[in-house]
Amino acid sequence: MYTTSMPPCVLRWVALLGVAALAPAVGFPQGAGAQHAVVVVLVRDAGTGVPLSGARILLDHALRADTTDAGGIARLRGVSPGSHLVALHLIGYAPDSMTVSVADTGIRIVETGLRENATALPGVTTNADAIDSRLEGFMARRAKGGGFFFTRHQIDSSKTLNLAELLRSGSVARMIPGPGGEAWLVSPSGMLNGLSGTTPCFTQVYWDGVMIYNPLARGGLRPDLRSMLTMNLEAVEYYPNPASTPVQFRTGAPTCGTLVLWSRMR
Repeated sequence: MYTTSMPPCVLRWVALLGVAALAPAVGFPQGAGAQHAVVVVLVRDAGTGVPLSGARILLDHALRADTTDAGGIARLRGVSPGSHLVALHLIGYAPDSMTVSVADTGIRIVETGLRENATALPGVTTNADAIDSRLEGFMARRAKGGGFFFTRHQIDSSKTLNLAELLRSGSVARMIPGPGGEAWLVSPSGMLNGLSGTTPCFTQVYWDGVMIYNPLARGGLRPDLRSMLTMNLEAVEYYPNPASTPVQFRTGAPTCGTLVLWSRMR
């Protein structure tokens, strides 16, 4: 038997979509032997309520990922108890994120809506294909230089599995190991607020233009670059120091560099 934590309105929608009936077929944890939870994300158009297919759902900076099916459902398996960041991306819609608390094993179902934010080609009528305008700024900054840049073609050509491998192969990035074997990005200079020594100077991280890790904020989830798969990345930009960091990314804590990641939509 499995349990869910959801308001009545979500339960009604789940019943319509048949998620409960699908549980045994898709391998959702059941019984006392289950060690992890499954987070089921239901994504709809915020304006019309229509389920959205093709939305990319990322858990904890791409530690787990899935894409919504025709019913607007994505399933993130093997999720441990605790708080997790869930990011949602779909071309033509504004990206969104939320924190999901998983209390125990079983199924945790959450519902969200994305707001349409499509940009059409001038003079051309489009239906399903919207332009991904996020990368216009990336391309402009890449042309200007000052950092290390990876396009989708370069990422795929690198044959690297995760972000740690990618940065090591094509930049001056420096990483230190965490207690569980994590790869944490730090300043190449090893400086923290002008003080040298063994104190790590962690790099701030942006995801689709939104800061997801501020090294000066307490309790932030420090991204593990080994768990961030390159297959989920459309583009990467890395600035090793505050001088090279573009002005739009200096509002956080750029002292130890800035890492900007752009999610892959399809």
